[in-house]
Amino acid sequence: MFILHSKSAIPTYLLDNIKQNLNAKNLKFLKNDNGENFVKFAEINLRQQSNFDQQIIPLLLNENSSRSGNKLSWAFLPENKNFDDFKLFAFDMDSTLITCECIDELADFAGCKDQVAQITEEAMQGKLSYPQSLRKRLHLLAGLDSNILQKVYQQRVHLQVGIEFLLKQIHNFGLRSVILSGGFTYFTERLRIEYGFDFATSNELEIIGGKITGNVLGEIIDAQVKQQTLQNLANQWNINLQNVMVFGDGANDLAMMKIAGLSVGIFAKESVQKYADVIINDNNQGHKLLFEFFKISNL
Repeated sequence: MFILHSKSAIPTYLLDNIKQNLNAKNLKFLKNDNGENFVKFAEINLRQQSNFDQQIIPLLLNENSSRSGNKLSWAFLPENKNFDDFKLFAFDMDSTLITCECIDELADFAGCKDQVAQITEEAMQGKLSYPQSLRKRLHLLAGLDSNILQKVYQQRVHLQVGIEFLLKQIHNFGLRSVILSGGFTYFTERLRIEYGFDFATSNELEIIGGKITGNVLGEIIDAQVKQQTLQNLANQWNINLQNVMVFGDGANDLAMMKIAGLSVGIFAKESVQKYADVIINDNNQGHKLLFEFFKISNL
């Protein structure tokens, strides 16, 4: 089913277009405890109807681009499936699990944040391959004191809204959680330990004489490595990929999203907004909105 969310009234023209293009007649208007608006379209497999991606997604993106705040969020959820039916939850780190891009924050201390942020944006939009973009950015960080890593973690790394609530639910149900990141092990390992993730992988920075060299030790963790690692973990833990949920925000997350049972875009780039099953743009609820969607799907 398809569920649309907004903190204010959902535009009539948008609902009319969805009804017309998908021949959707069974609409249900609902509010949560905070008075936020949901519209539930109960038809099954809406995403498989070609008109949705061709006609409706552009309307949703255009509507959000015209809003300074209160952006629309939406979800395609499988019928008769609850949150705890998913057994493995895989998170990208930068701008998904946490609010910042760690490499951009390192670049801030190095005095080249604007240059690095521009390369990061091009990579997240899919305009540069991830290995190519990572090498270009790390070249600009060569010579930076390694103690800056600790400063970034302590001063700049903050969890996304709602993520602690989400992780608490995952742990309460006894489910698996992992971090699959193109970021750096200094940050992913600390998050893994502090918040109880079962596994984490990311790139290991080369440090010599207390300085970041601009090189990575071993294989670069790009989209394909993240996808293969997810596949391997699911096999290792005997979890069907249909019971895997993936969270991401950029082009580097699409490969692992494509093999998962449910993909969730968090404040995502357009490439992910066009693809993911669930899109969350709500700054107040963040990851917690995912539970609202599951709750609404069962009403």
